[in-house]
Amino acid sequence: MRIFLIGPMGAGKTTVGGHLAAMLQHSFLDSDQIIEQQAAQSTTEIINTHGEQHFRSLEQTVLQHNSLLPNIVLATGGGSILSRETRDLLPARGVICYLKVSVHAQMQRLQNDATRALLPQHPHRLRFLQDMQAKRDCLYEQIADIILDTDNHNPVTLANKLVPLIDNVDTSKRYSY
Repeated sequence: MRIFLIGPMGAGKTTVGGHLAAMLQHSFLDSDQIIEQQAAQSTTEIINTHGEQHFRSLEQTVLQHNSLLPNIVLATGGGSILSRETRDLLPARGVICYLKVSVHAQMQRLQNDATRALLPQHPHRLRFLQDMQAKRDCLYEQIADIILDTDNHNPVTLANKLVPLIDNVDTSKRYSY
């Protein structure tokens, strides 16, 4: 079984994914971490040095290769769904869980985070996150098998909610919780 976690930054993909993988006895992978290890640079350094398009190309290669591995929970980068190739690839290879988060919750979770490459500093952060949500939300929903609201829930609770949903998912239908 392959499980792909999608959603914006601050949704909890990495944290929830780690707990979910442990519960399912799967391997946990994070596409951003894989890219950073392979490039020997942080995401911020890659984007600042080579540009976002280069980063997206690396991301696509990582997803193509790692999405074939068995028994994985793979946390994708928030912008990975911008690629038509990714939106075609992931549904064909596993169960997609969209961890949905409100802009308000993102602001709270990211308020002290200076490590996000594309996230502007505080004066422009709210507008940036609103714009990002407006552009991407429909893309996440388009490919998700399960949509789980992460606001006001801790990562362990979310992982516990996902386990039975994943076990019973019919990938020809969409579920929202």
